[in-house]
Amino acid sequence: MNGQQIQKQVSEGVDMADKLQMVCSTCGSTEVRRDADAAWNPEKQAWELVTTYDNATCEDCEGECSIKEIPYIPAPPDPSCSDSDCPDCKNGKCTTDPLFDCPE
Repeated sequence: MNGQQIQKQVSEGVDMADKLQMVCSTCGSTEVRRDADAAWNPEKQAWELVTTYDNATCEDCEGECSIKEIPYIPAPPDPSCSDSDCPDCKNGKCTTDPLFDCPE
């Protein structure tokens, strides 16, 4: 399954057991990027992904990489954090960094 097929499945609603996380095959970082083309949709007033290419980079390795697909496992929410405690928090998860549990 390629990135386009995965994106289509995610946008159509995929069972959580079928979701994937893309990681750098060298360091395991989730901070991976892929070259792509996007087209402007004037009705939605947003860029829409048209295609993705094979070239990938890792922000942590600071260079080209291979992307590995692993099962997606969401981090559990931090029960000690709430909207009133943390301005970046929504339901116990930091909106600026989804892998970061908000502080108490």
